Amino acid sequence: MSATAESFCRTAFKLTDVCQFVGGWTKLKNTTYAHTGEFYMRRLITTALIFIISATFSFAEDAKFEVEGDILFYNTEKSGLIKDYVTYSDAGSFRSFLAQNPEISTIDLNSLGGLTEAGLEIARVVSDFDVSTTVSGECSSSCALIFLAGKDRQLQTGGLLGFHRPIWSAAGMEKHYNNHRSDERWGDAFDFSSWLMADTFFVAGKIFQVYSDAGAAIDFAAATLSINNDQVWYPSRNELEVSGIITSTLLTSTRPRARPVSPAAESYDISSNITE
Repeated sequence: MSATAESFCRTAFKLTDVCQFVGGWTKLKNTTYAHTGEFYMRRLITTALIFIISATFSFAEDAKFEVEGDILFYNTEKSGLIKDYVTYSDAGSFRSFLAQNPEISTIDLNSLGGLTEAGLEIARVVSDFDVSTTVSGECSSSCALIFLAGKDRQLQTGGLLGFHRPIWSAAGMEKHYNNHRSDERWGDAFDFSSWLMADTFFVAGKIFQVYSDAGAAIDFAAATLSINNDQVWYPSRNELEVSGIITSTLLTSTRPRARPVSPAAESYDISSNITE
């Protein structure tokens, strides 16, 4: 069964549950006092909305996935997606698709990235299932962390792997601060800054661990963190091979297709393949 069909079935089951609740309400209305019925009706409406919203998001997130033979395709660039980026819920979808389809041996990735820690969690899932990864389109930012978790890693002719350091917008930090300052007992922005520094090192350590587990060169990993998050570094195929990022290739002399160039970085020779 295709991913879309499975999602549709799950949606149908959820809506069936809602209908059963409605049936229960009809009986309740005929056998209880009005004020009791109003209470349960409010609960029914709330529960129904949760079911419907859950079904909608489940269907939308699973739309990123498709199984063809022994290949699981993951594509966040499809039109019509509610969340067209790497998300935390995608980790659960990866786990479900890989567990339910043991014949899958390769994951084909196509994504411009998303949430860094979501990419790290998905990488852990991919590594656990011991499958290979391949890119025929583009896999950048947090998607590259998923790619690195592959047992064997292949870049198809014309494919692109893009790297830069993680980003957390000022608006995102302000929202996190306001939402969690009470739970975390942050007295002021300075307390938050102290927590933020610790969290940054924690995430950076997890990123380096992904590179280490992949057998990739540590100086390559360090170079990716020197790229501003409003830029993307697209290394040449040769750089990717020498650094151990890709382990299996079709045409070793082929470079990724050309992209606009902007001046760039320092230690690694990366200035010829950076775009904003």
